[in-house]
Amino acid sequence: MHIVPGLQVKRSLGIARGKNDQVDAKRIAIYAYRLREEIRPSNVSDLKIRQLRAMFSLRAKLARQRAGYRTTLKEQKSVLGSKDYKVLFEVQRGMVAPFQVRLQSLRRK
Repeated sequence: MHIVPGLQVKRSLGIARGKNDQVDAKRIAIYAYRLREEIRPSNVSDLKIRQLRAMFSLRAKLARQRAGYRTTLKEQKSVLGSKDYKVLFEVQRGMVAPFQVRLQSLRRK
């Protein structure tokens, strides 16, 4: 495996039109074929880097879910009115709280 910044591949192709997975795969293959003599395999990421990537991915997922619940709560408050649906709002706030706790615990590690 060899890791190359995407911008480097893009610039090596010059001006190119069209954008889809098949076209991109072909362009990357052509780039790699042209530089096959110069390309050297990269070392696989060590354990710490893989762990960090997994933690960042988990954090992003938790943040998206928390944002979704916050948005739902805000929308419900604006549509339903705050006096008549207190139980509903409390449940929604209760859904947000665990995500907040988990995100804070990830920040400490």
